[in-house]
Amino acid sequence: MPKLEANIVAFSQITKVPVSFFSANGKYVWSTMDDARICATNTSFGNDDFSCTRNLVSSMDISLSLPEPYIFMCEAGLINLCSPLVLDKHVYGFLIAGPIAMGTNAEKHIGTLSSKIVAFEVDYARLIPLIKNMNMYTPGEVSYLNILFQNALTSAIGSFSTMSPINR
Repeated sequence: MPKLEANIVAFSQITKVPVSFFSANGKYVWSTMDDARICATNTSFGNDDFSCTRNLVSSMDISLSLPEPYIFMCEAGLINLCSPLVLDKHVYGFLIAGPIAMGTNAEKHIGTLSSKIVAFEVDYARLIPLIKNMNMYTPGEVSYLNILFQNALTSAIGSFSTMSPINR
């Protein structure tokens, strides 16, 4: 696993996209860039009855059936890449790259994000600088990030076909 961790950290540092690990039952464990995660500004993050948590667990379940990382939109309208960590038919957890913003107009996206998080309990002193520094990605760039993320994982563990026979 040291090579996997090194690959994840390298992906995160080069792309400036946080990668988080969640246990097999969907509980947050760690992140490569915890201070850069917008989710960390939400005081309800991780609560079982929270809509973001339900969305995240549902996305993790869907990712188990796919041969590549699953691209999904979170409750705040941000994009995440989810890949299960499956070895020898055992699910060890899930790696999630993101959240990231997709679009071409940062001001419009920030307005949309602000309207969606009104219902959340947010630490705005932490959130506002994160939003200001957030990169905007086009759909094509999100696809490229997905390829890089997949390559970072598979080069450490092997191909997805050997990593996730449970998917078949």
